[in-house]
Amino acid sequence: MGKEFNITIQKVIKLMDDEVYNNFTRYLQSIKADMSLKLVKAISRDLAVVNSSDELAAKVYGKIDAKTKQNFNQLASHTFRLTGYISSSYPNYLLHNIGRIEKMINTGGVEDANRLIQWLYDISEKIEDYSTQAAVLKIMAQQAMLNRSYSENIKLHQKLFDVLDNDHLINDFYYRIRKYFNPAVRDKDIQKVVDEQLAWFKQYHNSDSKTVSLLSRVQSYHILYYYRQGDFFKPETLAGIVECDEELEANPFLVFAYLFDLPSKLAYLRLNASASQLDSPSVKAVFKRLTTPDRIPKYWNSYVNHPFIYSLAVHTSFKLSKYQFLLHKPGYLDTLPAASHELIEFIKTSCDKELQKSIYQENLNDFIYLKVTHAAISLLTGEEGIKNAVEELEQLMITYQQIPFSEIIDTIFICLMIGYFALGKHAKCADTFKRYLKLSTNRVSIQVNEMGIYSYYYVSQWITTGRKQYAKKIKEHLDTMAAMPEMSAMYKALNEMVKDYQIPL
Repeated sequence: MGKEFNITIQKVIKLMDDEVYNNFTRYLQSIKADMSLKLVKAISRDLAVVNSSDELAAKVYGKIDAKTKQNFNQLASHTFRLTGYISSSYPNYLLHNIGRIEKMINTGGVEDANRLIQWLYDISEKIEDYSTQAAVLKIMAQQAMLNRSYSENIKLHQKLFDVLDNDHLINDFYYRIRKYFNPAVRDKDIQKVVDEQLAWFKQYHNSDSKTVSLLSRVQSYHILYYYRQGDFFKPETLAGIVECDEELEANPFLVFAYLFDLPSKLAYLRLNASASQLDSPSVKAVFKRLTTPDRIPKYWNSYVNHPFIYSLAVHTSFKLSKYQFLLHKPGYLDTLPAASHELIEFIKTSCDKELQKSIYQENLNDFIYLKVTHAAISLLTGEEGIKNAVEELEQLMITYQQIPFSEIIDTIFICLMIGYFALGKHAKCADTFKRYLKLSTNRVSIQVNEMGIYSYYYVSQWITTGRKQYAKKIKEHLDTMAAMPEMSAMYKALNEMVKDYQIPL
């Protein structure tokens, strides 16, 4: 195994062009992977030179013994896994070698070309870079034909069929994701195809191709999150998401389409599925991965950094859900743990910084999404913060009333309900509830948000009218939420309101 990874990391380093190689070494420096950096710099970039394990181990550790050899084997394996950074930021980094091969063959360097062909095939197969693998197989098949190796030619064309099938299938994944599940499609139309599309993706969950399997499973969980929330919050869904995350962590070098950030998409789903566990070390690690610049693909420097702003939104939702039951109480800020104050300040400051970037002027939907997150986290910063949050959300809906807020309509309204309730404006809660019913018609709402909206409405109505019908609704709501683990935060908040306002159930 150690020898295998020694050869593997050498092949990868030799197959990188200078720019990618330099980016990789800078990445290793930025994450303080000092031993991996020493190994990479010790590897010769000359195609004709293959370093032995002992030679490289001596350069890295300065000596050779049994312990050193064992450490070197682990280092070679670990360093290859770190090339996942290159796979995510430069998923086509192998493809330039096709041109190198053509030049070698054209100038008589067939032996060198064949060595490069074999290395390129080995690595493209390992990282499931189907575009490069297909290009290599085409050359290999034509070579076999020229050498009159007819049976070999047929075998290579059969392999090419399999590779092209996987490449075509992955394109079909992207096509279905964009055709059936995007904000431009009305929710009621999406609901008609959910079961059919879930069945289609499910048939590839156990594919021999790791990329095909991961894409199909992650997309299934993505569909459940938006359109089958009852199933999404089941324990087996979280277990499946964690399994995908661990598989991707073990194979970070897998190649996906450029600008399609599957690891971040999966991390976002894991944060949502783990909403009640966001304080756990493993989930904190996921949050750190999404908010640390060196851990995300470089192309996010040129676009709105969705993984970053979505992770801010998830943690905002978690903190607001966790502490919403305190907001109407005097002096509640003093009851928050120091760590929560720090995270709240980090999120608010991050939102402020992001909103100053000119890129949001060209991406209105992302700007609105970030403004809503900013308002939501502001609800946790005291009375003035609550007033500003409510005003910010109301102004947002007036200024951009021509924009369909379909993706976040329930998020906006649960924040408004929490804000108005905390300020004691119970009549405004009733008005806001009526607006929500009107604007949410034929739209799919996140169940936790919708039940929260109804909870604040019922309590506000009981406070202003004292009618028994609202006490009855509150009791029914509590009974429903008691059997739903994902509703634990709202269940606690509603129970607290019942106690604080002495609502007879």
